[in-house]
Amino acid sequence: LAAYFTVDLLATNPDLFDRYIAASPPLQHHAEKIYHQLNSKQFDSGITLYISMASEVSEGQAVYSAYQHFIKLLSEQAPENLHWKTEVMPGQRHISNYYISFFNGILWVFKD
Repeated sequence: LAAYFTVDLLATNPDLFDRYIAASPPLQHHAEKIYHQLNSKQFDSGITLYISMASEVSEGQAVYSAYQHFIKLLSEQAPENLHWKTEVMPGQRHISNYYISFFNGILWVFKD
């Protein structure tokens, strides 16, 4: 549940870190709540979130759909000064997605 913890931490205590990486967060039942918490915050410039998801077959329909819903909400209106990127990792399983997402996430959140 580390990826869920990461997204929840960003939504509840965004001042703790500047960069967040979440690989395959299980957001079912919580996507809207976390999104609304994010949108109620004032972010300092430079807060970044890299979020990824393994294949739908690997994650299951509920987890994958919640991720898609969360990304749709962010796409429609992301909090000001939150820089974010998302990737779906086709062919990856939940456990293998972490490794790829960690390296891709590090490259993206520290790109500057």
